[in-house]
Amino acid sequence: MKKDILTLIALAMMSMASAQIIPIDTTNWDIQAESYVLENFGGKDAIYLKGGSMTLKNRKFLNGTIEYDIYLKEVRGFPGIYFRTQENEDAEQFYIRPHQSGNPDATQATPTTRGITPWQLYHGPKYSFAYEFNYETWTHVKIVVNDNQAQVFLDYNFHSIDNIAAEYMYYKSGTE
Repeated sequence: MKKDILTLIALAMMSMASAQIIPIDTTNWDIQAESYVLENFGGKDAIYLKGGSMTLKNRKFLNGTIEYDIYLKEVRGFPGIYFRTQENEDAEQFYIRPHQSGNPDATQATPTTRGITPWQLYHGPKYSFAYEFNYETWTHVKIVVNDNQAQVFLDYNFHSIDNIAAEYMYYKSGTE
């Protein structure tokens, strides 16, 4: 999926055994984008991405917690996160559709197979939920992954994704 949104992201955190705050810099992240700017925005160290993505270097993730803050714009886009990534471009993805604020498909969890995201096959309450986004402040995202289930918190409000794409990935990839 081509990423054509301008996104500001701050504070990436992954937890396996214990919480680690991973700074946003080129030492920890492989940044592939048309352009990007590392800056302080709204009191947080952040990255402004245009048309691209960033991948955490040298870390494995199977189960645990992923947290970050994102500053959304009211434009069409699909900012989110890939996790449990494999070399063949299989992964799991959770993303936000800021232009669908309040609609049942404002969020989406889906597998990515060989780099293709078949979101159309993963729709409904098992894989997405409605959410009213705020475009004037940071949105806090927390995803707690355990095998084939995830708990998603947007601005500290709980949402359950009962059968995330992990159902596919967990049994395929084993226990990396």
